[in-house]
Amino acid sequence: MEGTERSETGRLETLTLRALAWTEEHLPRFRLPDDITEPGNDVNLTLEPLGELARIGVALHRDSAPGTATKRIATELIDLCWREFHDGELFMELLGAAPCTTYPMEFYAPFTEVGLRHHVFEDLAHRMTTTRNWPVIEQEPTRALGVVNAQQRIGVPPDRDVEAMTRRTWLGGLPEPWAIELFAAYALTHGVFHLTNWGWRPEGIPADIAEYLALWLPAWIDDWITALHWDLVGELLVVDACLPTPSLDEDSWQRYAGRRATGAPCPPRAGCRPATPTTSSTSSTTPRWSPSSPRRWPPRGR
Repeated sequence: MEGTERSETGRLETLTLRALAWTEEHLPRFRLPDDITEPGNDVNLTLEPLGELARIGVALHRDSAPGTATKRIATELIDLCWREFHDGELFMELLGAAPCTTYPMEFYAPFTEVGLRHHVFEDLAHRMTTTRNWPVIEQEPTRALGVVNAQQRIGVPPDRDVEAMTRRTWLGGLPEPWAIELFAAYALTHGVFHLTNWGWRPEGIPADIAEYLALWLPAWIDDWITALHWDLVGELLVVDACLPTPSLDEDSWQRYAGRRATGAPCPPRAGCRPATPTTSSTSSTTPRWSPSSPRRWPPRGR
């Protein structure tokens, strides 16, 4: 058993380093356009990829051992993302331009876990949560869970009941397992990420939901492997890793690792989301950042 665990750990480390190597190679594609605050920019193709990169960097930094390549690269990614957000100043601009939106807080929250903070933005975000508008913003339940998780990470008291919100999600209803479809599957993965703070708090998943996932995840993973939907397979495998008692099924990880070894992030199948944003950041101009740039956090004086 111990040998199997070591083998599985080694496989996961290899997958992680391979993914990080691909990320470093494609860093310019995460750059924000200079006119990011203009209305014509699509948040989903500009800010969201950068925000997700920061989330990944923070999670890897938190869970990797000191002195490892993973820790080093994660540290660099966090610093690069923070600089691209102008040391937090961009969050002020974004919230000022669209005060009824939640995404500036959602993208900002991960940085606080590594000591990167912008206290003026936090004060403004806190004030926004006291408005009559904030608790009635129209959002899907899973997204609302993400907002509450962001509030908790920043230190803003949640204004909604997490348990009630969880039960409004597809996963919280414990539906018939055959009823799952693509949209529900992706919502399920993000619901688990929000409840566990990206795997940091497995106990954040209610016990009945954890049991439900432990029972049905193997079948769902196998189905989407058969459908060659590797993007979703990867997310479901991470969901399993977030459970209080993860299975870390060796066969599923081997099959996923075999696909990732080809170097293709996601096959061109119907329903697959783009693996990399298609934005002006693919320009051949010299990027404003480099993996070799000096680390500048935690920040001084804020």
